[in-house]
Amino acid sequence: MHADVRIRSLVSTGLFLAVLVVFFLPFVTASCQSREVVSLTGRDLALGTELGPGFGTSPELGLEAGRIAPDPWMLLVWLLPLAGIAVLWLLPRIDGRLLAGTVAAIGVIGTIRMAALLGRVHAEGDRAGRQSGGLVHIDPAVGLIVCFLVFVALAAWSGLWLWLWMREAGVTTLDEVLHRPLAGSLRPPPSMEADE
Repeated sequence: MHADVRIRSLVSTGLFLAVLVVFFLPFVTASCQSREVVSLTGRDLALGTELGPGFGTSPELGLEAGRIAPDPWMLLVWLLPLAGIAVLWLLPRIDGRLLAGTVAAIGVIGTIRMAALLGRVHAEGDRAGRQSGGLVHIDPAVGLIVCFLVFVALAAWSGLWLWLWMREAGVTTLDEVLHRPLAGSLRPPPSMEADE
């Protein structure tokens, strides 16, 4: 594997591992009269958890009779980084555009999903606050915000990676990127092969 590709793969892997770890941090907190009542991690949202019958029902947050149901979309977003790591390290000679595209797709999907969850948490927090006269608060926690930022970083990183690939391959327009044949299908640009 070319040194530049290895460095890019290491940075991407670091970001993917950050997502996996961040899912163990609190994503959503609920408090009543300024006292934290419950804290849900990304893992809790992805796999589901039991809160107890006293927590009632909130379809917007996936809460029914005190149980958070597993969220298949959250589970997918949590596991996507593993797929990204596999592509980066099991297919090291794949064309740079495909590697950058894989990282971009994971970054964009994760960003959209985390932004949607942030919106749902804020909406549910507003609703709970109105219904309780301001006594109940449901807020996004540090894990959700950090996860959102890491996914944004993955998407931005892949854009930089694609730009670097274009520069190394002598490609100057997006049209060339899209229509240039893949370098041997699973090979880096010719300029990078010469260094190996």
